[in-house]
Amino acid sequence: MIDQDDERIKRAALAVAALIKLLVHKVSTGSIHWSRPYLVGFTTTLIGLCLRINASPLSDDELPEALAIAWTEITGTPWKDELLIRDEEFAEGANIASKLVRLMDFEEKPREAADLLREVFASRFVN
Repeated sequence: MIDQDDERIKRAALAVAALIKLLVHKVSTGSIHWSRPYLVGFTTTLIGLCLRINASPLSDDELPEALAIAWTEITGTPWKDELLIRDEEFAEGANIASKLVRLMDFEEKPREAADLLREVFASRFVN
């Protein structure tokens, strides 16, 4: 039998993943290279912020499990800690994800958020 906390974490992760997949589907035109540091930084930050804003209360201990579930659901590949190469590209992706969340959830500027998301998934990140 699945533990209630495990089920709650999984539901939260899948809800966030569905939201992000919908956003990405609207702007992506090719296959995405998810393992690039920029996209790892962007995607993990976006997942984490969406979980914090939309799926609370998850504890700090539950967030890594939820992130791994959401990552796998979004990218189709299992989460590996080796993906966390914290370099300038990773930091840039994380910063852009933070800006996207600010535009969507706090400044209520959907047009600017959509433009930013299109820029993230521009041709340099897809085939």
